[in-house]
Order: sequence, then structure tokens, then C-alpha cells
Amino acid sequence: MTSGRMTNKAFGDAIGVTNSYASYMRNGHRLPSADLLIKIILTFELEPVPAMTAYQEGTEAFGVFLRETVFGRDAVPATVPAGG
Repeated sequence: MTSGRMTNKAFGDAIGVTNSYASYMRNGHRLPSADLLIKIILTFELEPVPAMTAYQEGTEAFGVFLRETVFGRDAVPATVPAGG
């Protein structure tokens, strides 16, 4: 991690997904499976209701939720790696 911010790699490593998949979730392009959602909530000690609400609202809402709670409030969407 740099600058005290969560990176896609660190996030992915923590929950067992690739850097690319972490980036897709962060950018609001993919939703995790229900099992992975639970793992994210537990790993990062997130409040379950807001996490599940964002999940139910769709990919963009969940991406915003991740950026605000896991990656840092002022985090901007990261670029998806080429070929990812």
C-alpha cells in the first residue's frame, strides 16, 4: 500500500481475488458473489446493512461503497489493467 490507502492488490489479496477483479468491483463494474460479499464485510469489519444495501442497489452503488469504506473516502476509481 502507498500513502496509507488500500490498493487493488492489497484488497484482492485480503479477500482472495485477482487485482483485476478487485479493480472491477472498486470501479462499479462487477458485484461480488454473496459469499464474497460476506467475506468483504468480515475481512474489513464493515457494517452489514449498508454493505448489503449497496450490493442490492447494483454495481455502481457497490463501487461507491467500497471506495468510501475500504479504499478511502476521497479515492477515485482506479484504472482497470489492460487485458483485465
